[in-house]
Amino acid sequence: MLRPGRLDQLIYIPLPDEIGRTAILKAALKRSPVAPDVDLGFIAKNTHGFSGADLTEICQRAAKLAIRASIESDMAKSRERKALEAKAADAGETLPEEMETEESDPVPEITRDHFEEAMRLRSWETTLRSTSPFVLSRFGAIESISSMKMMAGEFFSASSKAFRRLDSDS
Repeated sequence: MLRPGRLDQLIYIPLPDEIGRTAILKAALKRSPVAPDVDLGFIAKNTHGFSGADLTEICQRAAKLAIRASIESDMAKSRERKALEAKAADAGETLPEEMETEESDPVPEITRDHFEEAMRLRSWETTLRSTSPFVLSRFGAIESISSMKMMAGEFFSASSKAFRRLDSDS
């Protein structure tokens, strides 16, 4: 989008090379805990043709996946602890002291698995966005895309009904 008075020239900014992609990944992950087994150089080598925004999106998705895994783990531990407390209460016992101490975060950092999943998600979305319906239909994928769109539509209509119900209850 061009607006008069802002930039009088179009400036072409090329896609980053491998060194630039590594620097972008490091900058995007500067404040994030990354596992030692994550090789940013390897990610940079395998993301040829990605823009800085693409790389940042992958980093953000990997971080969100790590957070989701941590929350799911905490919820599972909480359910397990409540079940143990209920058993102990039924038996008239108390939990051992080592069960009462809080454990550290089970997913304290972004792992290689999180990056791999973020790359898979981005790859699938990019394929769907950039591939014509004709090409997809040749591979028999058009039915699955149609069903995905239909499911997404059903989800959003159900979600909006639920939000309307919540608003009316307030």
